[in-house]
Amino acid sequence: LIQDTRLARDWAEAVLSDGDYNCRGALDVLDEMVEGAGAVTGRQTPSVYAVAYEQGLCSLQLYDLISSLIVQGSTLTFSAMEIRGDRIHEADKTQLRERLVTNQETFYRECSKPTPSGDEHWTGHSNENGRGHAIRRLCPTHQHVTALQWSEEGGHGLVELKMECGDYSVHFTHNSNGLENGKVDCENTGKLNAFNRIQGREQGGRGIINALMYCYGAGGQKTSNNNYNGAWNNPGARCHDEESVVTGMEVREQGGYGIINFRARCHRLVPSEIPATPPVKDRLSTWTSWSNGNYRGHTIQHLCPKNHTIQHLCPKNH
Repeated sequence: LIQDTRLARDWAEAVLSDGDYNCRGALDVLDEMVEGAGAVTGRQTPSVYAVAYEQGLCSLQLYDLISSLIVQGSTLTFSAMEIRGDRIHEADKTQLRERLVTNQETFYRECSKPTPSGDEHWTGHSNENGRGHAIRRLCPTHQHVTALQWSEEGGHGLVELKMECGDYSVHFTHNSNGLENGKVDCENTGKLNAFNRIQGREQGGRGIINALMYCYGAGGQKTSNNNYNGAWNNPGARCHDEESVVTGMEVREQGGYGIINFRARCHRLVPSEIPATPPVKDRLSTWTSWSNGNYRGHTIQHLCPKNHTIQHLCPKNH
C-alpha cells in the first residue's frame, strides 16, 4: 500500500473523508456510545456501559474491546494524516488520551456502582420510647431502601410505613386507618437513590407524627408531611458513617397511638465486582443439522448444565 503512492493517497482520503471508511466519524460514534448522547427525539441515549450494567453484562472484556477500537481508529486516522501530508498536532494526541481516560472513567462509574454488601449495623432508635412491639422488615440481600411512604391518621400521627427496595416493596403495620403521605425517594439528587438517616418528629400523646429522610451523599432531606407539632428526635436513626445506606427498618407500634419509634439497618457500600468476561445468559436453545446423512444406529445425548457451555472436546480413539 505504501509503495503504491496513488493507492495510499486514495486510502488516506477515504479514511479522512465522510465516506464508508470515515474513521473520524467512527470515533465520534464511539464517543457517543461511551458517554451517551442526545437522540433525535431529544431523549438522552444512555452509555453502552449503563446498558450493560442494567443487563448484567458489564465485563473487562467489553472495556478492552471499546478501548482497542478507540486506539485502532486513532492509529488509522494518524496514519492517513501522515500519508496525506497533514501534521499530527499535539491536540490530536491529547484527544486520544482524553478518549481513553473518558472510556475508563465511564466504565468504572457505570459498571462498578456501589452495592450495600459491606459491614452491617443497626442505628440507635429515633427516641427512647420502648413501649409497644417491634415490627422488622429488611431489603433482599445486596439491595437498599429506595423509597419510603408513611401513612398518617388524624389524632394519632404516623400509623403505617411502606418500604421499597427497588422492585421489592413491603408494609409494616397493615394499619389501613391512615391516609398515605407522598412517596419519598432520592432519585433526583444526582447521587445513589438511597437514605443514610431518618429522623422522627415526636409529639406527646401522638407518637411519631412526621419523618425527615436524609438522602445519601449530602443529597438533601425530605419530610413526609407538613405537621411540625412536637419536636424532632435528635439525631434519629442515623447510619454510622457517610458510606453506609439504609437496608431495612424496624418500627415500634403501640395500640391507640400508631408508630411511636423506629430504627434502621445499614450496610456499607462497596464497589461491584466486574467479571473478566460477561456471564452466560439464558438463551433460546436450537439444534444444528446432522454432520452427514447417515442415520444408522442409535443416538446418545448429553447436555451441559444451564448457562454453561462446552469447554473442551476430547475424541477417544478405538
